[in-house]
Amino acid sequence: METKVIMKKHIGVTLVFFKRNKNKFIGIQSSYIFELKPLDLLLNDIDDKAKEITNNFLSGFVFLGISDIYITENLSTYNYLGRTSFFDIKNEDETRKFIISDDEIKEKANKNVKSNLINVGFVYFNRDSEGSNFNSTIIIYTVIDKFFGTKELYEVAESNGFKDKIIRFSIENLRQEDLIFKGISDFYFVKNEGLFEMEGIFDSKEEITDEILSNNQLEVELNKINNDYKYYTVL
Repeated sequence: METKVIMKKHIGVTLVFFKRNKNKFIGIQSSYIFELKPLDLLLNDIDDKAKEITNNFLSGFVFLGISDIYITENLSTYNYLGRTSFFDIKNEDETRKFIISDDEIKEKANKNVKSNLINVGFVYFNRDSEGSNFNSTIIIYTVIDKFFGTKELYEVAESNGFKDKIIRFSIENLRQEDLIFKGISDFYFVKNEGLFEMEGIFDSKEEITDEILSNNQLEVELNKINNDYKYYTVL
């Protein structure tokens, strides 16, 4: 009798926290990986995680809600953990503005930070075989737990295995030979257990809450993700 393998699906969820500081407001956005579930169950998991974060890391902060959800793999080194697409950047030379140097990467890696994960962004130029009108630039995010030098990062980014991940999670028709690895865009230590954390100072709470998705909006986005997962193939 054939055994059926059930693939667990995951999503990235960007949580928003805030804290009042005199007459200003500090806002923090940070992403976490969750198992993909129906919205009501997912919201329970998110609430539990938000309580854990505010209790253990963001003391004095209040969880406001969710600003983004996106397709991803589970949290593990060199997994596909999100994508930013620039469909208007069709010239390969323009990708340089995203790239940080090897020296900058090494300098950041040498900082004594208590963290076992590092956020990394791989920049690719999609030199589309169907014509330059379809060219684009994409950044794929992942994490590493040890840094052995930029050579290893580049080897992974240029490997067919990692490019396969990009293709498997893409709804457009990408090809390995079209994905030209250009360099690293992001390299920084994970803070507060969250990926891709951003912090800002705001004049009002409303400036932060404007980013929050309603439950109806979340349901729509979740349906899109479930639909996109139809294109995902298990190797």
